[in-house]
Amino acid sequence: MAYRAGAELVNMEIPRRWAGPKYFARNGKGSWIGVVRDSKGKPVGPFVTEPDGRYGDAIGDYYAPLFEDYMKSGKGPVYMDCRGISEKDYKYMLWGLSNEGNTSLIKHLEEEKIDIRKNAVEFMTYELSTRGGIFYNEKAETSLKGLYAAGDEYFGGMSGAAVMGWIAGENAAQNSTKALENDGLMAQIEEKKALLSAMRKRTTGATWQEVNVAVAQVMFDYAGLVRSASLLAAGHKHLKRLKQKAYKEIKATNPHEMMHCLEVLNLFDVGEAVFAAALERKETRDDVLRSDYPFTNPQYNNKILVCKKEDGKMCTQWRDRE
Repeated sequence: MAYRAGAELVNMEIPRRWAGPKYFARNGKGSWIGVVRDSKGKPVGPFVTEPDGRYGDAIGDYYAPLFEDYMKSGKGPVYMDCRGISEKDYKYMLWGLSNEGNTSLIKHLEEEKIDIRKNAVEFMTYELSTRGGIFYNEKAETSLKGLYAAGDEYFGGMSGAAVMGWIAGENAAQNSTKALENDGLMAQIEEKKALLSAMRKRTTGATWQEVNVAVAQVMFDYAGLVRSASLLAAGHKHLKRLKQKAYKEIKATNPHEMMHCLEVLNLFDVGEAVFAAALERKETRDDVLRSDYPFTNPQYNNKILVCKKEDGKMCTQWRDRE
């Protein structure tokens, strides 16, 4: 929404990868108190040999593709082993997981009668999403007048998100007393109403699940961990074709489906930003291999890549990190 309104985005091309229980797509890696072990029970990292509530096992933080590499090399699977955890640490871990939104995982373990104090849990690497987000300054101001943002996308983590959330709220409250420009706002509202009405009236067409799978497949295949100019160009072409088709065919039979339809349509705009920024980053960095630029460019070490929609087109710009 911020992108469509004209706000600047940052680091959209850098993926965020994390680890968690296999096939569950929930991570909470920082809350697990256990030891990461290979299939023979040997600790993978040098940090802990028994569950330690003070630290957990940091190997997953320092070696992000660990679980993937072990599977490829034939040394997998890899497990999170909480056996031997104290009752105090066990309760604290469950409290931490619930606060990270992993209530469905805790419920699943209870329903299946899986006691992680007795059973190791297989872990895998997840490619979650872009690490980037809305660009904001120390006052939580975005480049768009009247719009404030906070979060852990490109700096600060959870603690940074909490602090910036307070700052954003305070400044947004002060700014709310000022009159904001609304030129063309009604026209935009009518356009959106027409889109929603069309989705609700369709009796045939694509479901939000089908569109979601299509978008995810394009992003994974063409803007995944291996990229090149030709792959990105082809993927962007596929994404634009899917976007046109989705806007014409996606349907919602009830308000709940309507919500998911709008979420999926938002993904097309996020994908557009990812493709534009990934094409501009002509280097290999972090976990992403740019096969046509296999080396990390030190000139970008203290830079951020900002992108913005101008006159209907995505524009990118390198800036110094402040």
